[in-house]
Amino acid sequence: MRQNERYVLLMALAFFATTVLFSFNDEGLEVYLSAYIIEYFIITNLSSPMKPKTARILDVIGYLLLLIFAVIVVERVWAILYGVNLL
Repeated sequence: MRQNERYVLLMALAFFATTVLFSFNDEGLEVYLSAYIIEYFIITNLSSPMKPKTARILDVIGYLLLLIFAVIVVERVWAILYGVNLL
């Protein structure tokens, strides 16, 4: 099995397991997204090094996911401190 195939399989299994586990607890969307983003970074780092073109694409995706994660964290902190949900 090639590295890219193993990477996609690991991501699919991790996302599936997270979805199943969180579906029993009736969690909100931000919890799912946060868990998926953390899983993405863990599996991407464990699967490196990748080919240069693949690594550049994964870097761009990583930056976008980091931005989304930061927005979720800021929104949750804002809600805790001020009692107002932004999203």
